[in-house]
Amino acid sequence: MTADVESQEYIDQMALRAGFVLDFHKIMAKHDVGVLKAINDLRSEIRAGSQLDDKTQELLYVLGYTVAGFAKDHLAWHTRAALEAGASPEEILHALELVLLIAGVVPFMRGVEAWADVTGAEGIEPTVPAIAMANDGAPKR
Repeated sequence: MTADVESQEYIDQMALRAGFVLDFHKIMAKHDVGVLKAINDLRSEIRAGSQLDDKTQELLYVLGYTVAGFAKDHLAWHTRAALEAGASPEEILHALELVLLIAGVVPFMRGVEAWADVTGAEGIEPTVPAIAMANDGAPKR
């Protein structure tokens, strides 16, 4: 098996197993599939040997990845995984609220946006005149 075939098969297996791949995975699969395999093996070993249940692990992923500044799509993926593992939307929101204490309001806002996208949570509109603002502070048009 050539490295190209091995790399393609590995990234395809990752996509089938997880339902997604990151750009990082694609790059590593092409340029050093051995390291990508080692990273995934380590992740699998840590999860398999964990004394934490899947729900708790996913809540920690939501919290940790939000603090670390991961993209909203990645946060949404782990939010869905937490729900599938038995976490309630309220439990996930409470985990995100801890982000305020650890990393501040900007990562918290991104996490809440991902949570709302996944759970369908909506806000309420003011009944008095107000300028709609985007989360970056710019007026919405």
